[in-house]
Amino acid sequence: MIPVEPPARFERLQEQALADGVVEAISIVIYEYFVRPKELTWKAWQRAHINKARRTVVHFNHTARDLAGRVDIGTISIACALAVIDYACPDVDWRSEAPDLAAWYADFSQRPSLSAL
Repeated sequence: MIPVEPPARFERLQEQALADGVVEAISIVIYEYFVRPKELTWKAWQRAHINKARRTVVHFNHTARDLAGRVDIGTISIACALAVIDYACPDVDWRSEAPDLAAWYADFSQRPSLSAL
């Protein structure tokens, strides 16, 4: 799951950390939407967190070719982050901004371990 040798180890852990950041940003949006009283919500703050997630998705798009054929801490984390966006923010069209990543995710998400979710 996590390579032992650098630089692959650090690359995979960096992917995991960035994907965790996407999940954290979307979690803040979920909290704002479902928990915080409507009169106290701050739409600009919500948009800022959605945009943070979008920028990270675009970053992953630039490296999507490197994800092909891998199953490790990085690819699993990225796939989970994209699933969170799809579930929590279905109106966020990340696929049009990250077509290479979308193609990778369409294939990767067919794995039984992910399609069962």
